[in-house]
Amino acid sequence: MVLTQPYTAEEVSLQSYALIRRYTEWKSERKEEIPVMVGKLKILPLQRTVEWEHKRIPVVKREFDFLYLLATTPGRVYTYSQIYQLVWQEYPHGDITNIIYCMVHRLKQKLKKVDVNAEHIISSVKEVGYCLKVYKES
Repeated sequence: MVLTQPYTAEEVSLQSYALIRRYTEWKSERKEEIPVMVGKLKILPLQRTVEWEHKRIPVVKREFDFLYLLATTPGRVYTYSQIYQLVWQEYPHGDITNIIYCMVHRLKQKLKKVDVNAEHIISSVKEVGYCLKVYKES
């Protein structure tokens, strides 16, 4: 980045943001998609789709982000606060427990439509948060 003098703080800031934006766009242009698979659950991050045994599950942005978060670290328990910060991308305020509970309930209903046992992959840890259970297929 080359700036000719005199320059303002605003100009430096705008040029910096432009460089960061270009780098981020360049870095995110991956040609291949690596699916995240946990048991029968398959998540395609670039297409932002979720499948259960090759059946597509329609999910909204936050449901996808929530499932992707859990699927990338199966077995790890995320607190309500961590989930809110990572999925909503803002600092938790108010009754976040109910907000997250409602989203998870809707997501479990969608999973249940595809397979009765699919909803059990999302496990609630009482008064703490959620994790993704990994069941051994038999």
